[in-house]
Amino acid sequence: MTITVTTDAAMEASQTTPTTSTRETVQAPRTGRPARRTFTAEYKRRIVAEYEQAPSGQKGRVLRREGLYDSSVKQWRAQIVWDVFRVARFWRSGSGRTATG
Repeated sequence: MTITVTTDAAMEASQTTPTTSTRETVQAPRTGRPARRTFTAEYKRRIVAEYEQAPSGQKGRVLRREGLYDSSVKQWRAQIVWDVFRVARFWRSGSGRTATG
């Protein structure tokens, strides 16, 4: 024969509802973080030109003002060079000529 002894406090605790919900809210991993910025091609060209024209000690000022890193400007410069090369190659191949030219 088994005798189970239960205290009044244990009985009350088992009968009350929990104060916190058993269902937890799951948040997305980037919740609370700012969204990634996107830049137009015109903006990139303008910033690269301004960065290249700035004197050696003033390049950081351009980056700080725009909230950018030098790696972004270097990547944009490479993209611009690649686009210019690709367009020049397109025109040299004759693909860009009109039917009358």
